[in-house]
Amino acid sequence: PIFVRIVVYNTLGQQIRTLFFDAVAAGRYRVSWDGKNEMGTQTASGVYIYRLEAPGVSITRRMTLLK
Repeated sequence: PIFVRIVVYNTLGQQIRTLFFDAVAAGRYRVSWDGKNEMGTQTASGVYIYRLEAPGVSITRRMTLLK
């Protein structure tokens, strides 16, 4: 297994929420975000950045949260 971390950031680069941080085996997985921050407060609609990090891999993409 490898450790994988998925974090959501706002467009200012501030960390909003860690969606996933655990060891997983190779394969396909699905992770969803309910639009809440670390404190459980609903965030505003808009553009957010998510980053997936694993040993030797770092992927950053944009997403739009619509309410």
